[in-house]
Amino acid sequence: MGVNGIGYTIAGIYTMPEHLGVHFDGREIYVTNVLARERAVYVEPPAEEALAEELNVRQLIVVHGPKGEGKSVLTRVVLARRILRDRAVVVEAGADVAKLKQVIDEIRRAGREPVLYFDPSQPGHYPQRPWERERYMPTALDGLRALTAIRMAVYDKNVAAVAVLSYDQHRIATEEGILGGHAEVVTMGDDFFLQSLADSYSGRRGCSDAVYEMAESWFENHVDNGATVAALAGDWLKRQGCRHEAAAAEAFRRAADKALDFALDYIWHAVLGGNRRAANAYAPLLVLKGLYGSISMELMEKVAAILGTSLDETGDSMAARWLAMRHGGTLEEAVKVAAKQVLERKRFEPEELYNAMLRGAAELRKRNIFDMFNNQRR
Repeated sequence: MGVNGIGYTIAGIYTMPEHLGVHFDGREIYVTNVLARERAVYVEPPAEEALAEELNVRQLIVVHGPKGEGKSVLTRVVLARRILRDRAVVVEAGADVAKLKQVIDEIRRAGREPVLYFDPSQPGHYPQRPWERERYMPTALDGLRALTAIRMAVYDKNVAAVAVLSYDQHRIATEEGILGGHAEVVTMGDDFFLQSLADSYSGRRGCSDAVYEMAESWFENHVDNGATVAALAGDWLKRQGCRHEAAAAEAFRRAADKALDFALDYIWHAVLGGNRRAANAYAPLLVLKGLYGSISMELMEKVAAILGTSLDETGDSMAARWLAMRHGGTLEEAVKVAAKQVLERKRFEPEELYNAMLRGAAELRKRNIFDMFNNQRR
């Protein structure tokens, strides 16, 4: 997409709110993303005012919080407002700092002000099919290194930038020393926000209260993905109708299952980078994490040595850091479910992740590592 003579892109250059999946219609704001094939009324999260205020300063702003709580939609709406108000140009930034600076200069020569944007886990928008058949393909954790280029551009070109990170991504970027100085906006859904999402995505079909109560229970137990589950369940009700209370329960069940599917997609694409070499090194450790909980970096190295591999072979310390973390919520549950299904030979998607963990479990059994862990727990 060119902008006044700019004939190349970074990852994307957006000059209209619609490019961000945001639609202004009178006093209403609608969003279109993987959670709503039709326009859904935008529900303002509690953190919108804070992000809008921070954007008035040319600095790096990091929006972070639990997965599935509306960080991406929030950021896109705030940026869309900036396009309308200030004729800003949103630049979805990559890791090439020289090209990034060149784009900034050309946008300013065209009389407009750029805002840099980075969201490695953003969902796709404008889907062509129901979310039941959608897959989630976030950027690999290694892509967080693009933040170094963005930070340099912010400092050298005095430009505003927004990075959207989940808690695990934020922790890794901090531990790796990638972020440097920055402002923070922390997002967290509240009860009113969840109920409003269920209303919006269901088209107010009458089942939203029941869906909201189930989503609230999910949020209390998982500490993440409350917004995702509320929105998906609402969308299902909008398509299927709300005939009786059982419809709300079915909508919630489908939405909760999909949230776990998205978590498995995240593990394959973001943590393992969709890379078979990385999967072969880390899949046995994923199985152990699912069965026995978090394992230390030291213990991971010990297991890798027994298996005759090295975590250094992949050149990806971020995946090892991720495995050593305590995640809780949907990610932790997804790892547990995957490990159990691998042992029971119950297939799941992504197929590549299932096959890698199946091979990993076979290696663990062959080297008697399961026995070692079981004996330690006695």
